[in-house]
Amino acid sequence: MSESRLPSTVIKDFVKDYWSGRADTFDESPNHHWHDEFQHQAWLDVLGDIAGEERISVLDLGSGTGFLSLLLAELGHFVTGTDISPQMVLNAERKAEEGGRDTRFRLGDIEELPDADNTYDLVVGRHVIWTIPNPDLALKEWLRVLRPGGKLALFEFAGRGGTESDTEQKRTINGYEEFAEYLPFYGGSESERLMEAYEEAGFTSVMARSLMDETLWRIPMTNERYVAIGRKPE
Repeated sequence: MSESRLPSTVIKDFVKDYWSGRADTFDESPNHHWHDEFQHQAWLDVLGDIAGEERISVLDLGSGTGFLSLLLAELGHFVTGTDISPQMVLNAERKAEEGGRDTRFRLGDIEELPDADNTYDLVVGRHVIWTIPNPDLALKEWLRVLRPGGKLALFEFAGRGGTESDTEQKRTINGYEEFAEYLPFYGGSESERLMEAYEEAGFTSVMARSLMDETLWRIPMTNERYVAIGRKPE
């Protein structure tokens, strides 16, 4: 993966402003919030399988309005959500308070985390790696904050193909066109490519699980959706 030819701060300032501008309507998309109990339960099932039943410490990367964070908190885990957008953080905090969830949200850069080494049992992210300029460095950072044996689970999609029935995805990506060449995973990535990046960063037991159940997304799909999982060596 090549380094950005623009200062990362320029790209990240754009990212912060872009997502802050979308924060108040973010949950309207079926991709960004659950809209019925079937979708809600489908995500609880997926996350419960990954996180397990024992209460663990979780970091949610690019937590947005709290989709993964609030579901994992509902399952009983202690979750910290980190997002670059102040408005996203405010909206997530409001939802956590309204739902009575024990979840902490903070403003931050997911490529440079403030956490000590070996802090979390699980690190998760949803449709986030394509938005950052230095994913190779970020993966090593996420490995650093995991405890030995801890897991990284990124929920991602492959490419901009498909019916785009996913109009929302097209609109999001179009907003990034000016920076596309500086974002190594721009437009999504096939699972094989992301798994290779995991291994290069030092993760082991790397695998991908298909997430093509339309109950999860509430839209027809032809492009691959999956969760890529890797472990920090013991």
